[in-house]
Amino acid sequence: MKPLLRDEQQIETVGILKKVVPFDLLDQNVLENLTAKAEMRKFPRGTYVFRQGDPSLHLLFIIISGSAEILIINEQDEEV
Repeated sequence: MKPLLRDEQQIETVGILKKVVPFDLLDQNVLENLTAKAEMRKFPRGTYVFRQGDPSLHLLFIIISGSAEILIINEQDEEV
């Protein structure tokens, strides 16, 4: 994975993660190493990031700003 965070984004991301459980329990050096490997992505409103049934992306998504809606297919094959 190619790190996409610039220095100021990395510093800001470390600050944000320090306020979020369970990341708030991690040492500063661990947070810095973690964010050094992080990739920042922006998704336009209405974009599907991941769909039920797709193969796993093996990623952890952390929403820094905005919101996400989780939709699943129920037993009646309806998206809820």
